[in-house]
Amino acid sequence: MQIDMHYGAIYYLASLAGIGEEEAEKIAWSSQFVDDAEFGGTVQFSDGQGCICSNSAHRYITDNMSAHGRLVWIPYHFVPDTKTQGSFLDRLKCKQNSDLAGAAVQAALDETDSISRPYRFGVALHAYADTWSHYEFTGLWSDSNLIDHVEPVNVGQNWWESLKADAGSVYATLKGRQESALGHLLADKCPDLPYLVWRYRVTAGLGLIPRNNPEDYRKAMRAIYSYMISYSGSALTPDIPQEHEKILNVLIEQQEDDPGKRLSQWSKAISRKFHRALPEYQEEKWIDDALGKKWKKDKCIISDATYHSFIKSHYWQFCEALRKHSDIIVSLLARQGLYLV
Repeated sequence: MQIDMHYGAIYYLASLAGIGEEEAEKIAWSSQFVDDAEFGGTVQFSDGQGCICSNSAHRYITDNMSAHGRLVWIPYHFVPDTKTQGSFLDRLKCKQNSDLAGAAVQAALDETDSISRPYRFGVALHAYADTWSHYEFTGLWSDSNLIDHVEPVNVGQNWWESLKADAGSVYATLKGRQESALGHLLADKCPDLPYLVWRYRVTAGLGLIPRNNPEDYRKAMRAIYSYMISYSGSALTPDIPQEHEKILNVLIEQQEDDPGKRLSQWSKAISRKFHRALPEYQEEKWIDDALGKKWKKDKCIISDATYHSFIKSHYWQFCEALRKHSDIIVSLLARQGLYLV
């Protein structure tokens, strides 16, 4: 999923569940920042203390793909399910409504620290939401990720050819490389476009595998809203009201490839229905606010901040949420004999 769902839809559903503006913003921002938090390194503060920051995103081609698959792709974007049978890689396939992702959401709901709770909830919702779009793909190198045919159903075939052409440099870099079989790289954005109905063929398999993103996304929104109700402690029914179902359907099915333009439609809907503004998301704001604008990704940095001021920041709360979320996923997989680290 992209920013329209991880940020706009999450904020909409939080508002619908009666969660206050400040807390809804922290939840939605944490959810989206999972896709943008690339910095994973050490920080030394002006008072001599330091820390290691977690990351949940990566640069696809230049990073160590094996390490990032284990530490980033699987815990935050391709969460498996404990009921899957087969080989090690088969069992690591991402699955819809993954019980592991659900366990992480429940752990966030059970968080007793009111400061940490919205950040943990947002991070867990990102991983859970991605199970509805990334299912059957694996966060490590796997034959199941090797696709030799993609066929859109509700848009013309020239749409897919145009998409590949736009991503030509990526495809040229990946051609013949092991990294091409990581995640859904060879399906490009197809799993992440809410409106798309499509099918694909795995090179090692037979026949076309159908995907109906609008239906999958609707199921995801219903499940997430139920979690929102649990989070808010509201006496509301966990079912999305019909008038809002209609709005969600329209927003999910808008045939727009630009996620920013789709997000603007979510923003307009939030304003109309809840009389509140969707806060403008700025990808690096939390880390800039915490460390200043001199930080560099994936390096040891020296910050003018003090440790005690840093740990009060949104960014540190987010990093702690990442760590706790990853610990849950990795430990539960280890109980199943699936060791990532």
